[in-house]
Amino acid sequence: MLTHLAQLAIQVQCPAGKFALAVPGFQFFDVVMKAIQIEVHQLGYLVQVDVEKGTWRIFNLEDEKEYSGEASRQILQGVTVETVNYKLTCLEIIEEPKVSEKEKTKYILQVIEKVE
Repeated sequence: MLTHLAQLAIQVQCPAGKFALAVPGFQFFDVVMKAIQIEVHQLGYLVQVDVEKGTWRIFNLEDEKEYSGEASRQILQGVTVETVNYKLTCLEIIEEPKVSEKEKTKYILQVIEKVE
């Protein structure tokens, strides 16, 4: 018969700041959130811009899909919606959370250039 369980706690730090934890009788695994950051370019026209909220949505002419993301107010000021093509340089952040959750992709606008 088991009379004593030693308490064990292990923390694993990752860039996303999450950790895995093991305690007596239970093991919590795969709770570490992984985040991948990639620079991507979007070429198309803006469908929606909200300067106050710092959000945007673009129709990408290359794959004919819409993408949305975040940006600083300064970057979004003065852009034209639907009639001007832009090249957006974005930081794409792909978060791979726990097994039971869906992968999340976030775009953060770094640079916007008018394309003629």
